[in-house]
Amino acid sequence: MILAKAERKRRHRQTVLLDEVDIPSSTLEIVEDEVLGLGGFGTVFLADLAGGLNAAAKVVTFPRGSAGHGCDGDDDDAASRADDGDGDEDDDDVEYDASIDTGCNNSVNDGNISSSSAPVPTIVHDNRSPSMAGDRAVDLLPRLRIVEPSDQKARRRAVVAKAKKSAALARAEARQRQALCQELEYMKRLRGPRTVHTYGGVTALARDRVVLVMEFMPGGDLLRKLRKLRRPLEEGVLRQIVRDVCEGMAFLHSKAFVHGDLKSSNVLFDARGRAKIADLGTSLWTQCTNRIATYTPRPGGLMSLPWAAPEVLRHRGATAHSDVYSFGVVLWECLSRKVPWEHVVDVGDLSMAVTSGERPEMPEICPPDLANLARACWKGDPAARPTFEAVLASLG
Repeated sequence: MILAKAERKRRHRQTVLLDEVDIPSSTLEIVEDEVLGLGGFGTVFLADLAGGLNAAAKVVTFPRGSAGHGCDGDDDDAASRADDGDGDEDDDDVEYDASIDTGCNNSVNDGNISSSSAPVPTIVHDNRSPSMAGDRAVDLLPRLRIVEPSDQKARRRAVVAKAKKSAALARAEARQRQALCQELEYMKRLRGPRTVHTYGGVTALARDRVVLVMEFMPGGDLLRKLRKLRRPLEEGVLRQIVRDVCEGMAFLHSKAFVHGDLKSSNVLFDARGRAKIADLGTSLWTQCTNRIATYTPRPGGLMSLPWAAPEVLRHRGATAHSDVYSFGVVLWECLSRKVPWEHVVDVGDLSMAVTSGERPEMPEICPPDLANLARACWKGDPAARPTFEAVLASLG
């Protein structure tokens, strides 16, 4: 009875947590020895959420400049205060070099000059000789190293500029964090049967770091699955994967959501072997850093370009049509069990090939209807490509 009650309380706590966007760090335990994948922004670990729910935790680090963690919104005030000086300190800033011989010794005792102390100059800013008390003036200019006001002001301007830059970075990071929370809220609503669920994020770790908490997919990704195969996929399994991917993408498009980075490494499998679409936060990452936070299939390689539609390579942005093109490439991967454009090492050559109409070579032995479907999806004219609803209808 006690154990059952404790289990109900634990499950209730998990349910409450899954409804929150900002997950308390105390409820998440990351298993650092269990690395699930490497992303453009960090590493994906196995994690335990609320004492029992397996999850995937992606540690995301925002790019930042030289500002330290001590910056906050008050730096603007500090910067303005640092620039409020009236220049008096500039005028009084002078160093006395006692190591230079003064030309007089301790026996000089004319007037009020003390033999027990070094002469103290009074600075005259028009470069005239300083006056000394008593009836004899001693020229001390050779012993003084005067710091010009312009040098001091230049140093102050540098300090002020650095403080303002730190404050600007802090504000930019705050905006990124706010955008992330908004994106997480939206991603949590994209919970379809064929999409990887986003539970929320831990944002209280550090200013430039958050942890995205997602559904754990123990079956790995499609890219690795295809690489391990020594023979073509069984047709039944192949068609199931294709349908699962189509259903996931059709769901996203029904929510007016463009994925923008569909590829085999973003198709993950659950414990039953069913495929789901992963990495739904591409729009945020590209906006913040012009990079894509996804599993990297080839370290140092071309990232997601081999799956990009011609119009995307022409810098026209991702659309529902470009998602369909990327699906055509994923379908080709399933048929060929190869990496698209694997032999191309130059980004310019790849872009030239795709935009000029070249496509990966279709394998000789594969279901003809699926080969024709891939060709239809990667047509050069975006408007000529089918929708995912039409693809699902053609699959029967």
